Amino acid sequence: MAMPAAGLGAALAAPLPTARLPLAVGGHVAVFLLLTGVLLAGAHLLFRPGRPPAGDTVGPLRAAVPAVVLLGYAAAAVALPLHLGFTSAAPVGARWWLLPLVALCCLAFLLGAELVAEGRGGRYAAIGGIAVVVLAGAAVTGLAPGFVLLVVPLFAALVAWQAAWAGVLRRRGAPWWLPAAVGAVLLAWPVATTLPLT
Repeated sequence: MAMPAAGLGAALAAPLPTARLPLAVGGHVAVFLLLTGVLLAGAHLLFRPGRPPAGDTVGPLRAAVPAVVLLGYAAAAVALPLHLGFTSAAPVGARWWLLPLVALCCLAFLLGAELVAEGRGGRYAAIGGIAVVVLAGAAVTGLAPGFVLLVVPLFAALVAWQAAWAGVLRRRGAPWWLPAAVGAVLLAWPVATTLPLT
């Protein structure tokens, strides 16, 4: 289910005017993730209708405070090492409004992956890996900007890191949406704050 969704997401993202976002490469990556996430969720609803998401053990109100704390921790965990070790990772200028937009696209992808994985860590990691491979393939074949190839190793590391966090949160009984919310911050921050603007 993940491979067709990611492949179709890459094909649909190619002709879209992703350059209208002032992120030269990040706009394409964000739209690819958004489309793939919507397709994953749609496939889940089509082939597994009525099946509740795995890990829905904690009510949204009880999860609110841990969610805010974990979102802050995720932002610090990715922003501080990037900012102190590699490049400026502060959301300045247009990056302030791009960050929530890119995070929303990442959230769509990760929620779709959570639905399809149904709480299975290996399946969840495989969906992230498929997205990385398809994105790299799209760059090689011209469906995505060639610069994406330079970003793919970082993207792969972030996807793996997010999958590990998601596994820990699932084992602790977190609601199904919390790993996706935390992961959206983790993936979106470098895309929105470090990739070149147009």
